[in-house]
Amino acid sequence: MQYCVDVNSDEPILLINKHIGFDETDGQGIDGSLFQRELLELDGMGKKRIQIWINSPGGIVMDGMNIYNAILKSKTKVDTYNVGIAASIAAVIFQAGRNRIMADYSKLMYHNAHGGNSKELGVL
Repeated sequence: MQYCVDVNSDEPILLINKHIGFDETDGQGIDGSLFQRELLELDGMGKKRIQIWINSPGGIVMDGMNIYNAILKSKTKVDTYNVGIAASIAAVIFQAGRNRIMADYSKLMYHNAHGGNSKELGVL
């Protein structure tokens, strides 16, 4: 597994510790479909709880929605931790956790949808 710290733990930790999706400048960040697959595999292993530690400026909404929906569909309790910054789609992912824990020094940032056609995004 690429994003899981210790798959054998009863409470494995998945890391979202860079931008989400592909960025032309920074290259590949967190691959939403791969992260989704790993989370659902852990869910099928009968874990006590899954932790997701987030320190991300956000990124591609489609990749983020894969992660968000996997958290919501998981039968295993998934808790999210903001361990730095959870901005943009990373902030939305943070909100999907059953328990949401923010470090004293962490930042949470949301913004209105932008880019593309706002009507298609359901913003108007």
